[in-house]
This record gives sequence, C-alpha cells and structure tokens, in this order.
Amino acid sequence: MNNEKLKKTLIFLIKLTLLSLPLYAIIFFRVNFDFLQGFIVFHFVSFLNFIGISSMQNGFSIMLNDSTIVINKDCTGWKSILFFIALIIATNMHWKKKIANIFLGVFSIFSVNMLRIFIMLLIDLTHPGVFTFLHDLLWQFSMIATVIIIWLMLWGFSKNLLEQAQNIK
Repeated sequence: MNNEKLKKTLIFLIKLTLLSLPLYAIIFFRVNFDFLQGFIVFHFVSFLNFIGISSMQNGFSIMLNDSTIVINKDCTGWKSILFFIALIIATNMHWKKKIANIFLGVFSIFSVNMLRIFIMLLIDLTHPGVFTFLHDLLWQFSMIATVIIIWLMLWGFSKNLLEQAQNIK
C-alpha cells in the first residue's frame, strides 16, 4: 500500500471516529427517542390490527396475545442510522452526493429495521422460544451488516459515477 492510500485511510478513520462522538453524547446525556418509539408502536399496532392480528398499545409496548414486545430506544435503529451518517460524511465524495446518500441510506436502514421488528413480532407469535436468540444475536449482526452493505453500495455507486464523469472530460 502506498503512502497516499495509507494517508487517505487514516484521514477516513479519524473522520469516522470524530463523527461517531455524537453517538456517545446521546448515550451519556440519555437523550430519549419517545416520539420515534411511540410512532413505531402506534403504526405497528395499527398495521397488525389491520391485517387481522389482534394487538394493543401500552406506552411503548405492543401487546400480542400472551406476550408484550417493548419497543425501547435501541429498537428505533438510531445507532445504525447515526453510524451510517458518520460513514457517509467520512467518505470522500461531493457534498451533494453525500446528502442524497444520507437520505437514501437512512430510509433504507429505517425500512430494514421496520421489517426486522415485524418479523420479530411474527416470530414471537409463532415461535416465542427462539425470539431472544434471533433478537439478540441474529438481528444485531444483521443490522450491522445492513449498514455496511448499504454504505458500500452507495459509496461504490457514487465512486463509479465520479469515475465515469472524469472519463467523459
């Protein structure tokens, strides 16, 4: 690896580390996500009832038959979204492209997270014994993988567009 690539990698890692500091500030200052938690619970209960699955809302909890699923702050996907934004900002690309990628990526990550919650609700209804394993192990890894895959796809797409634009000149 030449010195220029090493320098760019080091700069990227420094930016990423600095841009990750808000994550720790949110944790330290115990910032709440009540609005987002309530939004998620309300819409899931409405959707579940719409498709014929009886459910009720109790605060930030979804009550299904004999079980209760709590949508806590971490269930909102805020850490994945914040880290994704840090990845995009730390990446070397034009600001207009960064902003577009942030919107597209945040929407994608939020959507995957909503799918994750829906699948976990169905698993709790049908196979409650595997809920904890899937929630704590599989989905934790899957959200990390989702962030990295979306970032790589958007970064690669942006990089290819930049290279194509430079070849036209």
